[in-house]
Amino acid sequence: MWNLFCTNEWVDFFTRTPLPNKAEIIEFLAPQFPLLINVLQQLPDACFEEPSANMYGTRSEYWNYQDSFLLLGDAIHGMAPFYAMGMNTCFEDCAIFDQQLQQHGDIGTVIATFQKYRKPDVDAMQDIAFQNFRNLSNSSDSSFDQEWRLDRLLSQYCPDHWASESALISFHDLPVAQVKQRVAQQQQFISAQRLTYDSLVQKTSAEISELCQQIKTLFHPYKPTI
Repeated sequence: MWNLFCTNEWVDFFTRTPLPNKAEIIEFLAPQFPLLINVLQQLPDACFEEPSANMYGTRSEYWNYQDSFLLLGDAIHGMAPFYAMGMNTCFEDCAIFDQQLQQHGDIGTVIATFQKYRKPDVDAMQDIAFQNFRNLSNSSDSSFDQEWRLDRLLSQYCPDHWASESALISFHDLPVAQVKQRVAQQQQFISAQRLTYDSLVQKTSAEISELCQQIKTLFHPYKPTI
């Protein structure tokens, strides 16, 4: 699966020159995305001529009407595909609704209280998804690569107490609002320690042990659920 996001108009990313037809679009993309070309060539010309759609998300402050009906999934929180978690979030709605129903035993009670219980995590997932789009937009910047490598190295040194945002979302069952808070706390720690990837790889074993001890003191342990 490819996720290729462009501007509303087909243009050369480098020169900003318009690409008016299918042939020129394919010619431009071929060097960067050779595996995509066979797929594009099979599409009718009309696919390249139709107006482009915008990426968007939807939020609502009203998920239910009293204890009578409740909206779930994309019907109430459509999510742009910048973290590939839209469908998972919909499935999670259903799983959590079932858990709440098993706990309370009354569907009206669950309908009336589900938004208060669930919405903070859905809002957090939407925030993270759009932030990931901004991160991906800057992924060619060397500083982005350094931050990613630093996060990964810290998770190798302290696997039970440190995990990247993507690992927390994909392989743990922490509520997403807690993930968002945890990642912010980890970033605060990195800033306070003035850590960079280059500075971390230069630390001695004793210094790394001391750093991990600080991390274990500040952050509770967790283990993957997958």
